[in-house]
Amino acid sequence: MNVELKALEDNMTWSIVPLLPNSHAIGCKWVYKVKLKANGDIERYKARLVAKGYNQVEGFDFQETYSPVAKQTSVRVFFAVATMCNWTLSQLDVNNAFLNGDLEEEVYMELPQGYDIKGEYPAKGKMSMSDYSLFTMKKEYGSFTALLVYVDDIIVGSTSTKASDDVKQYLKSQFKLKDLRNVKYFLGLKIDQSAKGISICQRKKSKKQQVVARSSTEAEYRSMATACCEVIWLKVLLADLDVRHDESVSFYCDNQSVLNICKNPVFHEQTKHIEMDCHFIREKLNKTFHT
Repeated sequence: MNVELKALEDNMTWSIVPLLPNSHAIGCKWVYKVKLKANGDIERYKARLVAKGYNQVEGFDFQETYSPVAKQTSVRVFFAVATMCNWTLSQLDVNNAFLNGDLEEEVYMELPQGYDIKGEYPAKGKMSMSDYSLFTMKKEYGSFTALLVYVDDIIVGSTSTKASDDVKQYLKSQFKLKDLRNVKYFLGLKIDQSAKGISICQRKKSKKQQVVARSSTEAEYRSMATACCEVIWLKVLLADLDVRHDESVSFYCDNQSVLNICKNPVFHEQTKHIEMDCHFIREKLNKTFHT
């Protein structure tokens, strides 16, 4: 708790001020966690002070909240490219990541338990948000470095150890962070690095579909539309990771009804509720044929 309070002071997160008339101070609470090593031994005890943001009303007290969160697909593609290109990988953990922004609004918070100060003045802080989770850098001498962010966990992959060290050194000059060196665990993934390459083990990968289909044809057509969107996005992501893929991607389907809908420009009662998906698939199909 003392370490957390000192970090709040070092980052100049708040200033102690009297509560203005007609202003409301939200509460705060301590959250405790025991960090474990890979073998189950205790690494350290962690305390974090959080504001009770659930007391605030969206649209009145704030407009939006954001943390840089990489998609699971981005994470898997990142490690796949790292394996293919034999990148050096390292992991960084930003200390008190939520303290490194600037609020555009004034927020009043009650003083936390354990804060050694007399009086009833609440805390006031400022914070702002960005909207990126993947950063890439290609230098003139040919090295390529990618940086993947998930809230306060960062993975740095690079074709050059020197370029990777330069990036980490720059980040250390801007933020307080821990260099965990080789990546071992990241978002439920277990990563093993050796001379042979990188192996990844994932315990969780399934979820329920968001839409209930009325038929197997509709289900397969919606799946094709979703897969098509994902492939287009993946090609853009791979280009960002310096991997070119200019060839068309083939889709395979053994449902004749779906194939007929793809080719038939006429809509009818059975397809009007999936008209948007039909337009999307047909547009991509026609573009492929014309090019």
